[in-house]
Amino acid sequence: VLVLYRLALSDIFFGTCPEGQIKVITVGESYHDFFHSVTGYKKVGNQLKPLDLEKKEKDQRGWVQCRLGIYWIGLWPLYKVPYYQFDWPTITRGEKEEIERKSKKVNTIFFRFEYPLEFKGMETSDNFRMTVVIQVLVEVFCPELARFKARNWLNVLKAAIESKVRDFVGGKTFEEIRGLRTEKTLEKDNFVKDLLDLNRRENDDANPGMEDIIGARIVTANFQRIDAEDQKAIDALEKKAVAEREAQARLAAVEL
Repeated sequence: VLVLYRLALSDIFFGTCPEGQIKVITVGESYHDFFHSVTGYKKVGNQLKPLDLEKKEKDQRGWVQCRLGIYWIGLWPLYKVPYYQFDWPTITRGEKEEIERKSKKVNTIFFRFEYPLEFKGMETSDNFRMTVVIQVLVEVFCPELARFKARNWLNVLKAAIESKVRDFVGGKTFEEIRGLRTEKTLEKDNFVKDLLDLNRRENDDANPGMEDIIGARIVTANFQRIDAEDQKAIDALEKKAVAEREAQARLAAVEL
């Protein structure tokens, strides 16, 4: 058993998989299969799907897989769990939150993970450049598409979201965007719905959704931060607003 476990830790013949993650098995450079450790989900073909709790559907994995966390991979070195380079953004906590990109060789895929996506240079309708950070919870349910068809699936998803962010910011003035920074509004909710529509496009075979392209879907999304990039322009706009208010106050005093 000890030898078996040591082999599994190295993904030789057998493998282990941390909770909430997926590992892909390859033959040569090609996708062969995957195994997972995601509670409440089952493997159906090349996808993960939720168990039907109403039908009292049970975990399909065996006792060794569920209890010991050991999975059969195949005859090594023909069947392998390869490492690959993955780049993803994280938030660094300090005096000011910053988005930092990490890059690491990994051999698993997180089934669900929250990514802070930063979009710079988003212009308002009155030409103010904004930086928008959106926290996106993503679910990767088809590792074959994510790893072997889309290649860099997170970049594909970010590009699709960026077009929505650009349209959203471009349809509003700086004052309108600034008012959205802290308030929960219907406009924000509608924007999130637009993002969720990226997952699947019904009756549009010419423009498939993210589920068909990268094997992943957006579960939720929230505005993390909306900042102006040009502080001088902001200061000038605020001075103008103050001058207009003072002028209105003087006019009101004269009328009295």
